[in-house]
Amino acid sequence: MNISILLRHSGIWVSEVKYERYKSDGIVVGQSISFLNLKAAISVELDIDVSRKSIEISYIIEGNSSPMKIKNDMGVNLYLEVKKSEPEFAMYPLCIDTYKKIGGDVHNFDGTCGEITCVEDTTQDTEALVVVESRICDSYYIPELEVTNYIIDSNSIEVVPSSEFIFSVYEAGRRYIVCLERKVCSCGRFQLDEIPCAHAIAVLKEKNVKDMHPYCSDYYKPDALAKTYEIPMVPMPDKEDWSAPDDVVAETVYPPRYRRLAGRPRKRRKKNADEKITVNTNCCGQCGQEGHNRRTCTFFPKEK
Repeated sequence: MNISILLRHSGIWVSEVKYERYKSDGIVVGQSISFLNLKAAISVELDIDVSRKSIEISYIIEGNSSPMKIKNDMGVNLYLEVKKSEPEFAMYPLCIDTYKKIGGDVHNFDGTCGEITCVEDTTQDTEALVVVESRICDSYYIPELEVTNYIIDSNSIEVVPSSEFIFSVYEAGRRYIVCLERKVCSCGRFQLDEIPCAHAIAVLKEKNVKDMHPYCSDYYKPDALAKTYEIPMVPMPDKEDWSAPDDVVAETVYPPRYRRLAGRPRKRRKKNADEKITVNTNCCGQCGQEGHNRRTCTFFPKEK
């Protein structure tokens, strides 16, 4: 289940619970999104440089004297539960502020969005909703956890181009080969998940490619999910509701006749492959050693 969230940013707090002069935007997230993934989604949508700025997320609940701040996974879960009670797009918008990591003051930013155009003022929240809803239908659904982790990991990777589509990527002293044309990476994650791995994302960032959707599999599109349920699935009815002919119901089905196999029956069961197969070895009745019997024992010499 996806949730549409209204974002309000580039504004100022005129009071403890009043946020004005903001711009509107929107994102679509899964109901199990984590705090780190939520921050990553907001930073990507609003084009915030997380290496220089940190993001503060808050929302307003009617009756509270101060805004609720989201600082961890528990805060995200609480917000999503509140949002589920009022799932309308304009309800419980997230107010986004940024801090410079060097100082501590709040600085407004003018985020430029990728596919969604920032909309001015409160009266345009409905317009932002239309854009977000169209994005749900037309865009890709990329696994949040994987992609956001890959984006974070790709920040410490060195990229060296070899040709137009082939790149050498160096990470922690190891070298990986990425081919964007074939959508493969020598680490194997690009081919396995069919979404760009950390090395491929580093290459795309080096090429200033912001739209990574063409490098993701079509199976992540909402259309692919919809096609899965195109064919109607009829559930199995209860046994009492079965419609069977009378001659079938009256017929008694017996088990197949047993036919005894030829040969002498086995006395020991067949052991599994992981069981140790033991072989009995005769022991000498005089000295107890294996490999010979009492008659051929040489440990105790025979008396003459």
